[in-house]
Amino acid sequence: MVTWLAPFLKDVQARPEIVISFYLSLFFVSFTFGRLLASFIVERLGYYNFLIYTQIAAVFVIAAAIIGGESLTFLLSISGIFLAVQVPTSQAAILDSFGESGIKVVGFAQTAGTLGAAFLSNWVVGLINDLFGVSSSFLVIIFLIFILFGITLYLKRLVNYR
Repeated sequence: MVTWLAPFLKDVQARPEIVISFYLSLFFVSFTFGRLLASFIVERLGYYNFLIYTQIAAVFVIAAAIIGGESLTFLLSISGIFLAVQVPTSQAAILDSFGESGIKVVGFAQTAGTLGAAFLSNWVVGLINDLFGVSSSFLVIIFLIFILFGITLYLKRLVNYR
């Protein structure tokens, strides 16, 4: 998200650098706040439910920001609240669900996630950006969150089935 936020604000919305800096700072503050807030909520909802709720919230917030135009652009920065919790909560869910082999599963998931992020979020989103414009890049981010949503549902069912 943060990689594409500045180009979007500059190229699509023609925002001045001071405003771009504000939105980037707001994203990182939101990201930090999201991790703090999650520490009070995640145990009550359960790891998988929390992931599902925050993924849905991230999609709605990002989509509203893109559809709503300049007046709702701040929501792209606010999405950090929901995006921040994905990795640590996923790791906790895996460790909790897979017992002694959980650390191996986390290692595999981290490796796959890092490779996926390098390929999908940088290369594919960059390609979409070049072909269709920066705004289209955010649609790819929404699509990637839907993929995470599907994986989360699969893992939740897998764990509940055992």
